[in-house]
Amino acid sequence: IRTTVSSKPAMLDKLQLMLDRGSIIIRSAETLRQLRRYERRVKHRSAGGSTVSFSAPKGDFDDMVSTCFIYAGTKNDRELVGNTSVGFCIL
Repeated sequence: IRTTVSSKPAMLDKLQLMLDRGSIIIRSAETLRQLRRYERRVKHRSAGGSTVSFSAPKGDFDDMVSTCFIYAGTKNDRELVGNTSVGFCIL
């Protein structure tokens, strides 16, 4: 799985959908802490455009969040909407 500027937001959206639907249940205190602190940052360019990035605050970790969104990124649309029997994941 390759994470790029365009694929990372899509994987994060899938993770959000899975969390909202209860397809993934996270019990790990450290993973939950990292998810709460994970940030979306917008950097405005002088030319008028902007760049969006996602990461932990400076000096913090986000490896557990990355594991979750990469897992979510492996799911196809049918799996996400529940048209196939994939069950759920408990972390």
